[in-house]
Amino acid sequence: MIILLIWNGFEAVHYSFASLVVFWWVSPIIDSPSMEKAFQKRGVTVEEVRAAISNGQLFAVVYASLRVAACACLVMLFLWKRWAFWCFVACTALIFLVNLWGGASIWEASPDLVGLAVLIALLLKSKPVAWPQLK
Repeated sequence: MIILLIWNGFEAVHYSFASLVVFWWVSPIIDSPSMEKAFQKRGVTVEEVRAAISNGQLFAVVYASLRVAACACLVMLFLWKRWAFWCFVACTALIFLVNLWGGASIWEASPDLVGLAVLIALLLKSKPVAWPQLK
């Protein structure tokens, strides 16, 4: 067990290593304005979400895992891997669906799709075209 001092109240709380990893990845995500608005729409505060993460809620774990996978795919795109593009497309689609499952509206969940559209435009419409360089 690892003891972590939480900055919200400075209480010593016992966490397992897996809970710490999930908490570390999800903290910046749940503090974002769009996620906070989505949580408020469902009547949930950020503190309740943090408590749910430490208890291992499925939504938070799935959302954080998809975000980490999408970031890993973007890193692999810099190594010109075509499979990384398709993995990023799948992660983005799943993130969109998880956002809808979590109570966000289509408008609130769409920024990820806009990012995907920008990536597709960069790969297919740039000069020279970058798509053939992916291996």
